[in-house]
Amino acid sequence: MLKINNPGLRLRRKSNVHGSIISDISGRRFVTGTRSTENVVSNKREKWTLNGEKDLKLMYIFRLDVTKLRELKRPVDIMILGPGEGAEVNDIKKTFKSIKRKIDTLGIINNLTTTAKKKIRKDYSPDPETLSEKDLFEHFNHLKFVRKYDYIYSAYGPVKHTKFPEVAILKIASMLRPGGFARIRPDVEPEVIERCLEYLTQTKSSNQIDLSFDKSYDNNYLIIRRLK
Repeated sequence: MLKINNPGLRLRRKSNVHGSIISDISGRRFVTGTRSTENVVSNKREKWTLNGEKDLKLMYIFRLDVTKLRELKRPVDIMILGPGEGAEVNDIKKTFKSIKRKIDTLGIINNLTTTAKKKIRKDYSPDPETLSEKDLFEHFNHLKFVRKYDYIYSAYGPVKHTKFPEVAILKIASMLRPGGFARIRPDVEPEVIERCLEYLTQTKSSNQIDLSFDKSYDNNYLIIRRLK
């Protein structure tokens, strides 16, 4: 028996963002047709900087973010989306050492090095041996992530590598606690942000989420803030 998801049907009617990815029959998000898992599993391991090298621009950005997170005056929960082998895990561990923090990761497959795994609380990445379309970010069950993180960082992660970047952006926003923010480094088209803003207006949540661009230090980052 087909179980109808009425909230999904209402969302489909309201939002152009979700209109193309939610079935008009079941009200549930399509599982197939967004991205094949074949290329994901066959990808070679990502290459990072050599031992001893540092991404000075990124370290500068992280220091700015630490200053903002310190204003929360509480231990912070951090999520790195698309961690690859764990380069950012190492950088954040070093740069954020002045505040109490716990780091989680979520990648398209669990590709972290042994060293990186020792520096995090939990890796939520699926096993490549059992990977299916439902494990990809646009279908990932984020109920346990809602309002869980104070800081999210992603370099060319789900916003870049999913068919529907709007859904990825809105999912990331849902993962933030009030006062928290995400720093995303994708190539985001202006119309993607416009559709997200349209969705936030339609759902009367534009006073909760702020989307802006930060061009600090020769980089163009999307900043997602949860205001309340």
